[in-house]
This record gives sequence, C-alpha cells and structure tokens, in this order.
Amino acid sequence: MSAIYPDLAGMPVLVTGGASGIGEAIVAAFAAQRARVAAIDIDGDRMAKTAARIAAATGTKIETCAVDLRDIAALRVAINASSLARPENCQRRRRFHAEPHESVDGQARLTVARTTTFEEPPLRISPAARRGGLKAGERRIGWLFLVPALVAFAAVIALPFVRALGIAFTRNDLRTPVPRFIGFDNFRTILASPEIMGSFFTTAIYVTAATAFTLVLGLAWALILNQPFRGRTALRAASLIPWVLPSTVTAFVWGWIFNSRYGVLNAALIEISAIDSQQAWLSDATGAMVAVVITKVWFSIPLFMSFFLAGLQGLDREQIDAARVDGAGNFAILRDHILPHLRPVTLVVVVLGLIGNLQHFDTIFALTSGGPVRSTTVLSIEVFRRAFDQWDIGLASAIGLLWVLTILPAAYFYIRHLLKGV
Repeated sequence: MSAIYPDLAGMPVLVTGGASGIGEAIVAAFAAQRARVAAIDIDGDRMAKTAARIAAATGTKIETCAVDLRDIAALRVAINASSLARPENCQRRRRFHAEPHESVDGQARLTVARTTTFEEPPLRISPAARRGGLKAGERRIGWLFLVPALVAFAAVIALPFVRALGIAFTRNDLRTPVPRFIGFDNFRTILASPEIMGSFFTTAIYVTAATAFTLVLGLAWALILNQPFRGRTALRAASLIPWVLPSTVTAFVWGWIFNSRYGVLNAALIEISAIDSQQAWLSDATGAMVAVVITKVWFSIPLFMSFFLAGLQGLDREQIDAARVDGAGNFAILRDHILPHLRPVTLVVVVLGLIGNLQHFDTIFALTSGGPVRSTTVLSIEVFRRAFDQWDIGLASAIGLLWVLTILPAAYFYIRHLLKGV
C-alpha cells in the first residue's frame, strides 16, 4: 500500500464500508501512514469496534460515522472526509470518535466515546426539485401506465362488487319485477336457513382438508425433487402437468377414476381384494367429499411444490451437511433447519391455498354439482344455485357478501406480508 500511495501524511481519506473485511484492510493501510482516515458504514457500533482495533494497532486517529450507504443524500454530505469530524455531517445522528492511548500495562488500548444525539441538517431543495423535477415526472408516467389496469379493475371487479353490495339489501327474484329494498331480511334468511348455514360448515371442512393435505404433500414432493438424482429436471417438469391442465378436464378425469361401474379405483381395489364389490364413491356423502378434496389436492400440489422448491434453493447445503456431521437425523434436520427456513414461504402458500379453496367452484361443480344431498355444496355452489337455479339474485348477493367476508382475513394477511418489505 505504501508503494502505491507514497505520501498520504495529513491527507483526508474516505473509506466506505470500513467495517467489512476488505474495507478494514484499506483503513488499516491508510492509518499506518498517518493519513486522516474517515470510515463510513451502516453499522456504527461495528465501525467503532473496527476503528478501535485498527487505531490501537497503528497509533493514529480514525473518524467514524454511521451513514446509510443506500441514502444518496447522506453519502453526498459524508463524502467530504475532512469535515466528518463535525457532528452535523453524521446523517444517522451518531458519531463515533476512536483515539488510542497507552494503558498502565503497556498495551495499546482505545477509548471509544459516543457523542450525544445531533439533529439532521435541513435539506436544501432546488427550485427544479420544488417544481417536481425528474422524479415527479417519473411518478406521473408510472400512474399513466397504471390507468389501463385501474380501468379494467374498476370495470371487472370494483363496479360489479358495489352493484352486488346494493342488490344484497333488496328483494330481487322472479316474483319481484322491480327490485325492492328490504334491509337485512336476506341476511336474516341466511341465518335462519339450515341449508345455507350448512354450506358454510361444508366450506370449512373442504378448505381445511384441501389446504392441509396440499401443504403436506407439496412440501414432501418438493423435498424429494430437491435431492440430486438422474432425471430430476424431467420429473420436475412433469410434476407441473396437473397444474397446467384445465380444471374441468381434471374433474372429468377424476370422475372417471371414481366411477362406480368402470372406474379405475374400483378395479384396482377389487384386484388387490381391498373391496368385494364396486362402490359408488360419488353417491355417498363422505365419499363425495373425499373425492373433491383429492381432486383439488392433486390439482394444487404442483403450485405448492413450486413455492417450496424455490424456497429450498436458498437453503445453505453446508448447514445441512454440518448438522449431519453432528449426528442429526432427517427429522431433526427437517424440524430445526428446513422448516424454519421455509416459514415465510409456508405463510404465503397457506394464505394462497385458503383464498383459492374458499372461492373454488369449477372442479366441484363438474364432479358432483354439490351433491349428493348437498354434501359438497360449498359457498360457491350455493351462490350459483341461488342465483341461476332459483333466480333469487338478492339472496345470492347476500350469501356472496358473507362469502367475501370469509376471504378477507386471509387476503389481509397475504397483502400485509407482501407489503412488509416495501
């Protein structure tokens, strides 16, 4: 370093990221030549310790300042290394001053004194910035690009929702040519109807079972596909087939599997002597619910697997290898390393699974149409029947409004998680 910088005595030298490994070496090299070194880093406490160690070894003074390296305005103030001793130039309101001294035992020591809190200096805003400048123009262009999406959202989602919200408080059926406001009568009808309240219970069973089984099987399949073996890439691609198939096609395929006369499931179970005769799976209340849950799980596993597999790519393999060296088994590694690492991903997939299953319609309708005896009539099927079988639009809108309210908590936590880092 002395050959490259032969004469640095008394010169101010600025080093950003001085507490890192490379930055520490640069600071030490400059300090050894009695340069006036000013080191800037995000972590002021770490910087103070680094400056203490280097100053004690080189017998010089090192000015340190904690500045957010991502804050361009703060960096512009801090770039003037010779003025870093002034506390008003520490944008993070803390300044550390490291100075070596000789202790009684003859060892080089360093006293790090933290100054009091300083107010940030007022920013000088140019006339161009007051008028908006480039950033304001960029914001206007950004809003301009959002206009088509906002128009589509208003036309397809917002306006129909507001319209349905108004219809929910009216009597709007074939017996009422002109919709008539009836207040909360539709909601009283819902609470007094065992059939409609039963659809809420059926929805809870379906959503809980479908989400739980998809979560467990999706994670297990992701762990398998994360292992190194021949043909892994092809198997990963093939695993996405259930997700890319149309949901109605999926329902017809599983309807053929569960068919009581020529279904593959009956044939396989009879072949292994698990059952003696053909079973009408879709004509039984429990069998029908099991069938729609299996269909939805098979349809959704690729999505959950993709999320978990992406999360596993960020897991440090050295950490797993070190755990195995320490004697940890597969279950211990899964419990102590993999699951904690996948906690954010798990939150996302659970919330997305709840939202998707709460509003699911097509495979249930194509497979069982809500039967038998309303055993698979979830809220989506209930709204469809009330609106298009019985033509009671007002009651269907009221059920739909309560249906939306069941989705809102999951949607709230999902959006909150997405905006946490913004």
